Amino acid sequence: MTETIENALTMTDVMVQFGETVVLENVTASLAAGTLVGVVGPNGAGKSTLFNAIAGLVPLHQGEILVHGLPSAKVRGRLAYVPQKEDINWRFPLTAKEVVLLGRVHKSRRLKNSNSNDRNLVDECLHRVGMWELRNNLVSDLSGGQRQRVFVARALAQEADILMLDEAFSGVDFASQESLVGALRELRDEGKTILLATHDLTRLSERFDTVLCINRHVCAFGPPDTAFTPEVLEELYGAHGVSFAEGGHIH
Repeated sequence: MTETIENALTMTDVMVQFGETVVLENVTASLAAGTLVGVVGPNGAGKSTLFNAIAGLVPLHQGEILVHGLPSAKVRGRLAYVPQKEDINWRFPLTAKEVVLLGRVHKSRRLKNSNSNDRNLVDECLHRVGMWELRNNLVSDLSGGQRQRVFVARALAQEADILMLDEAFSGVDFASQESLVGALRELRDEGKTILLATHDLTRLSERFDTVLCINRHVCAFGPPDTAFTPEVLEELYGAHGVSFAEGGHIH
């Protein structure tokens, strides 16, 4: 297929299957560069599996995923993935700056081999997410929202242009969520394509340009104000989703 120049990420008829269990099927969507996308669905809907598939961490049973026209396995340096549970030993004394520097390991091989260009980029990334003042704090001492911003800075240090954050709002207070969204909007305005998985339906229209609603398949894809029809909400969340919408909780 031919990838149009404006599409940063294209998924066509994606199917992921583990054994006899189909986790995702018929997932088709094209995301433009410079878009902040909310990937929405209930627990177990396949949001994390989709991110793993985009990152090339799980094989596709069927379909195709292209990043700027190329298979994701060939452009992993252009993808940055912040999973739900960071693989960091919290007992090991890593500072915020050292965690961000891990984003340069694929360039420098080892932390101790980092050069001045790496360190300057890390400083810039910490500034951009508002974590420069806390750069020397241990990550284990940071709040949930502060940690998330450190992980976004690490993703930026990879020099990726597609960022995926899985449940970045989980366990994070409202003020920290808004701070994180502000940082992500700035990155979007610079041309980054950002996907953030969430099961929280509040303030979606204020936070995201587009929503990709998933419950093993695509239930809806488009602007938040038009995507959440009663039929889509029932497909996602059953009768509870319809009641939630009728209560005026989706904005």
